[in-house]
Amino acid sequence: MSSSFRIRGGDRKEYGPASSEQVLEWIRTGRADRLTPTCTAESPVWRPLGSWPELAHALPPAPPHGRPTPAATLPESLPPAEELRNRPLAPHVLDAFAEGSKLVFRQPRAVIGSVVVTGGILLATAAAGFVPYAILGVIPILGILAAQLWTGLSLLTLRAWRGHTAKVADVFAGFRSGFGRIVLAFISLFLLTGLCVLPAVALIVLGLDMGGRAQDLTPVAATSLVGGAFLFFILAVVPFAFWGFAPTLILERQLPTGEAFRLSRRITTRHPLRSLLFAAGCAILLLLGFLLGGIGLVVTAPWVLGARARMHDELFGTRHATAA
Repeated sequence: MSSSFRIRGGDRKEYGPASSEQVLEWIRTGRADRLTPTCTAESPVWRPLGSWPELAHALPPAPPHGRPTPAATLPESLPPAEELRNRPLAPHVLDAFAEGSKLVFRQPRAVIGSVVVTGGILLATAAAGFVPYAILGVIPILGILAAQLWTGLSLLTLRAWRGHTAKVADVFAGFRSGFGRIVLAFISLFLLTGLCVLPAVALIVLGLDMGGRAQDLTPVAATSLVGGAFLFFILAVVPFAFWGFAPTLILERQLPTGEAFRLSRRITTRHPLRSLLFAAGCAILLLLGFLLGGIGLVVTAPWVLGARARMHDELFGTRHATAA
């Protein structure tokens, strides 16, 4: 049974589903070429048309110095911010996690391998903190490395999701472009997080104070502690739900930090509940990875990155959501 294909044209619109014979006709008439983004219902990840064996035979040989690679044209092919704010949008939270896990299984070497390399770099840096008096220097360096490498991982996974060539070198893209803007973005995210969790911290402190005065964990103190802990988690994910895509936008679109934050907020707040649910799901998966002795992050971190890539492309890329 032949697959039904969908392609994304140069006008950024999607066409299909179409049979392989129809796509071959589009190739013959010049409406599609080997780099045209293409997917099927069975394989929803966008890939270059030339990667499909049943279509590649109809393509002319690639010129040695022809059209640039998709990765090189990534920023230019993205819809402008005005279009993002005005187009129909309904982010799919469960689909993001489902398809994100599929991406990990399709490209384990690129996604999981990059996570392992990143984890090794961070662990080696953290180990330097055991040197006497080195901890004061290691902490800020570790924070900067984590911010840059996580943003690079997000960009790598986004390229893999779009069918572009994803290389481990993409993890270090933030060191080549946007270094200061990415650091500023993460500092801003953590400052916002600190401000958001203040009510929860106050509730926890109140519970500890009541328990200390009574020298026992009274029901009121226990309620205050449990409620404070739950509120802490909810409030802590708010900045990452609405502004968490800003670092990747800085790399992807080469935006200033402030503009990336505004774009992230304007798009994610169009569906605030879904954005919060998605951020909470990512936080839970990462927390589970930590609770499994850290080694669980080899599984949960790629899953989160894959889900974020799918959600990022739906919110800020060329993929249009068609259903609630």
